[in-house]
Amino acid sequence: MKKYDRIKKQWVDEKDLTPTSLKTRKTCRGGRPHNFLLVLPDYLAKPTRELTQDEILEYYKSEDRIADFFKGEKNRLLQFGIDVRYGYSRSNTRYLECEICRKKDYEYRDKLSTA
Repeated sequence: MKKYDRIKKQWVDEKDLTPTSLKTRKTCRGGRPHNFLLVLPDYLAKPTRELTQDEILEYYKSEDRIADFFKGEKNRLLQFGIDVRYGYSRSNTRYLECEICRKKDYEYRDKLSTA
């Protein structure tokens, strides 16, 4: 049975079909490395204006302060023998986006698991 080969742009037998890769490129346009910048997570409400990198960095610092507060409260209650599991999931994921090709990536820093 013949299938359409999108690379050769013609109908070929299945055995002659050119394998295609579903992986994304590791480099940006022109073979250069990506230039990743911090961005806000997609699940947040869209800001009313364009934010600078310093303002976005302040958001992530605020997330770190909130996580430190919860970790401190948990340790304080552990001194009294009370093991509290808060109903939240606060991860230290930093969301990145290439300023040229808009490829999205993230970096994860596991800061809360040390408690």
